Amino acid sequence: MRVRVSGCSEGFDKLAPLLRPLEKRAMVGGSLWRVFPLREALSLAAAAIQNYPMLTHCGSPNCQCCADAVEGGPLI
Repeated sequence: MRVRVSGCSEGFDKLAPLLRPLEKRAMVGGSLWRVFPLREALSLAAAAIQNYPMLTHCGSPNCQCCADAVEGGPLI
């Protein structure tokens, strides 16, 4: 779905421990690529966020993007 604003990605690393068993790493040139099987990673992440919506919140009390995401997305 198209949205008018971008989101905050500062809290996404909180998913790392959950997704670590699925992660494959590779060096491509000078860049580290982290690769995940799509269906498994999406299923795990979605279930975790549904069970605990604050999981990917960046932690800033002033972050409206994260507050909107916890509530289900911006309502515009």
